[in-house]
Amino acid sequence: MMQMGLKLKSLIHNKKGFEISFSWLFSIIAGMSIFLFFVWFAVQQTDLFGNLTAKVAVEELDIAFTGFKSNLVGSKLDFGKEIELEFKCDSSTLDEERMFINGIAGKKLKGNLVFAPSLMKSNEFKLFTASWNAPFRVTNFIFLNSNKDLLDLSDQFFGEIPDIFNDGSAGVLPKIIPGTLSGDSCSAQKEIYYQIDPDTGEAYGGICLGRTEPYPYYGDAFVYAAVFADEENFGCIHENALRKFGIMRELYIEKVKAIRIISSCSFEADRMESALNKLDITDSDTISDTIKEVKERNDALLREGCEGIY
Repeated sequence: MMQMGLKLKSLIHNKKGFEISFSWLFSIIAGMSIFLFFVWFAVQQTDLFGNLTAKVAVEELDIAFTGFKSNLVGSKLDFGKEIELEFKCDSSTLDEERMFINGIAGKKLKGNLVFAPSLMKSNEFKLFTASWNAPFRVTNFIFLNSNKDLLDLSDQFFGEIPDIFNDGSAGVLPKIIPGTLSGDSCSAQKEIYYQIDPDTGEAYGGICLGRTEPYPYYGDAFVYAAVFADEENFGCIHENALRKFGIMRELYIEKVKAIRIISSCSFEADRMESALNKLDITDSDTISDTIKEVKERNDALLREGCEGIY
């Protein structure tokens, strides 16, 4: 009997030990589960807020780009939280410039020409536009940047050029140099050479930006583009812009062929078609003269009571 009592006590004692050990084990598992839940929740919430911010930014930028394409405006966008904004461009098509926000899959920019650094991180961005005319309006260039040095600069770069552009000391900003490039190749990374067309007041020349061969251009809008974009973005959008110009020129050639049907307009229409065929904005030696000729031919069509091409 006594032996049975001892065995029972031993069993009870072992059971209590097992219960105590199980309690400790349960507490550790429960604690770890709660900790992992909070870690998971924090990660999920961070991702949720990140996606939400990116979605809002995409929608706001898309609305802005659509409106800016046809209007000359400027605006600041403040998202209240730093976002990573990346632009990628494919020069093989006009529709393949994309923007990525916080690494989220890119949204097509629908043919808008957006000049910007390829990668920016900020909560505030400045957007503005400039009309590109050569001599007819081709499109609006859209500029986007977060560089604080650029946010308060005047849009007028010619005449009295802001000191910040004189020596390139601001890093991302190119030097703006009157005159023509000496030789055929660029020696510096960021320089804009310009002459002023006396008839239109527009700048033209060559832009040195990231390659030895200068980018030919016509129009003040390209100067802003070289200031606000980096070489990766500029090179691709420059190509797309030239393609848009080519499309517009072909449309005007077709329009002038329709004007030619009217007998009283045929002579001036022929002269206009000849001027348009010579119009090459990549030839800085002839561009000013051909732009002037197109303008004169357009004025002549209007004087004859015909329809102008623009």
